[in-house]
Amino acid sequence: MTAKGNYRLRVVAAAVVAAEVAYLVLWAVGVDLVLASGGTVGAVQVAAASAVASFAGWVVLALLERFTGRARRAWTMLAAVVFGLSLFGTAGGDGTAAVVGLSVLHSVVAVVLIAALPRCAGFTRRAADAGGAGDSGHVAGRAAAGNGR
Repeated sequence: MTAKGNYRLRVVAAAVVAAEVAYLVLWAVGVDLVLASGGTVGAVQVAAASAVASFAGWVVLALLERFTGRARRAWTMLAAVVFGLSLFGTAGGDGTAAVVGLSVLHSVVAVVLIAALPRCAGFTRRAADAGGAGDSGHVAGRAAAGNGR
């Protein structure tokens, strides 16, 4: 796997772990994520939903990188819009605590993905070979330049 792919896989894992930690905190303080439809949201659903959303974000970013010149900017704007729209879905919670809890989970995943996933957008092999940092000093460019983590 490339340095960019490896980094993005770690971002996906971080989003899932962050969502699970938030879920455990909500559970510890007594927030039941009960839906108005009668179902409940548990740890498995949280992990699955955050993983699917994260991988979907990765795919969209990869497509934008392939077909546009400003993938980072386009992805960040699109991700912010998708996050905002996703908050409408949290209204399906049964009660204020459930709605707030679901909103927290959506927010945690969005923050991790929007902050970290596009960091290496625009990376090209040529930039790494030249020792440059490519697009705004992303992780893979720093690693190629000898300043890696």
